[in-house]
Amino acid sequence: GCGKSVTMKISIRAEEQVYWPDSGEVYVFGKNLYQLDNESLSAVQKKIGVVFQSNALYSDTDVRGNIQRAMIEHNRVLEKKVEWGQFLESRTRDLVRATGLIQGDEEYESLVRLTPDQLSGGMKKRVAFIRALFPFPELIILDEPTTGLDPLSSRDIYSLIEKITVEDENIPNEISTLITQHSAYTNPPAISRQPRTNLIITHDLKLAFRLSDIIIYLYDGRPIFIGTPRQFYYSDQATDFLELDKKNLEGHLVYGESKHSF
Repeated sequence: GCGKSVTMKISIRAEEQVYWPDSGEVYVFGKNLYQLDNESLSAVQKKIGVVFQSNALYSDTDVRGNIQRAMIEHNRVLEKKVEWGQFLESRTRDLVRATGLIQGDEEYESLVRLTPDQLSGGMKKRVAFIRALFPFPELIILDEPTTGLDPLSSRDIYSLIEKITVEDENIPNEISTLITQHSAYTNPPAISRQPRTNLIITHDLKLAFRLSDIIIYLYDGRPIFIGTPRQFYYSDQATDFLELDKKNLEGHLVYGESKHSF
């Protein structure tokens, strides 16, 4: 209730104006988000993948439709090209396998024909991840990615977030060319192969310590701390506001030390 999810909706300029800021400016990819016209706003939003807390899967289609819909809608000019259809199916299969939804290819067809109401909570979360990843986003926003999951599924989500930070390098060159020449996506990251940015909204301190370069701690709607996990661990805010069980978090901090320079 401190404003984490509201901050996320502000940062993507959600359609509901109740989430628009009363004052100040919001810059995403160097653009003042609330000063953009519809076309420019759409270009920015297409670089962002969002995994919502509720997953927000489409109930009127199956797993395949949920995963591919956005990419298809923004690339109608390519829909009659044989290689485009092959790419959509190949990328869907690769991401389904990478996120652990299937163990072997023989399970693929059965899975992608399931509807959201036939999926478990953990499976819905993975499908939401795949949908966010599918259009090659430069930024992924994850809103409470472990909420409602059991400890084992939460641990799997930790590993999944680590895995998706760097885009796979198996995108065929001809598909990158197709997207570049014909797509509404002006700067497809499939070409750059650069690590993407993850913005994780969470109350799960283990997740934050394990995966973060920078922690922003909100209290009563305001950021009262910005710094590295180690700095947060030893901060007054951690002691005064959270009463951290530091012994329980030490292992996750050690992980951060091997990953970052503190």
